[in-house]
Amino acid sequence: MAVLGITIALLVWVATLLVISIWKQIYNSWNLPPGPFPLPILGNIFQLDLKDIPKSFTKLAKRFGPVFTLHLGSRRIVVLHGYKAVKEVLLNHKNEFSGRGDIPVFQEYKNKGIIFNNDSLLYDSHEFPDPEKFKPEHFLNENGKFKYSDYFKAFSA
Repeated sequence: MAVLGITIALLVWVATLLVISIWKQIYNSWNLPPGPFPLPILGNIFQLDLKDIPKSFTKLAKRFGPVFTLHLGSRRIVVLHGYKAVKEVLLNHKNEFSGRGDIPVFQEYKNKGIIFNNDSLLYDSHEFPDPEKFKPEHFLNENGKFKYSDYFKAFSA
């Protein structure tokens, strides 16, 4: 009898969590473009053909219009499908869409003292005027010995 009571309590608890989750999804997406209704936790992953995502987006655009909302897991995404929709957003609504979502790779290293730099140390025009060409004089002195430079610090152990 106690097992039955625990089972019923667990089912009521799970059902309550599902109802709260569905209510939050409806409430939070009130002002968003239309889109397929997401499953709690999983989102719309089952409504996408992962082998041909552009085809899936085309089908959803025919059903919901060129601007629609998808949920990938718990992450909400607004999809712009077609040239006209993208042009409209980029020209007329640029302030609303100017942000960029979190990039998981950057979030992993955030606040850990690692700095991302897209510039290479070897592209100093004074030290390396032609960085694409291999020139031994970059690395060797007049006697043919290896010359140490601050530019090699990034590659040393």
